[in-house]
Amino acid sequence: MNGAFIAHEIAERVKQPVKEPHIINLTLLPVNDADREYLDHFLGEGCSAIFFTRIW
Repeated sequence: MNGAFIAHEIAERVKQPVKEPHIINLTLLPVNDADREYLDHFLGEGCSAIFFTRIW
């Protein structure tokens, strides 16, 4: 499960002043449905967006 690692990176990023958008390339990690649900719960509602695009 990589959701916790991604959540940690997000948590560290939000501690810093916002200068520009931050992108986490999820294609470098295997992300499954459980990870997506974990991140959705971790982020909650607010000023964040996750875009999952699968290219096959």
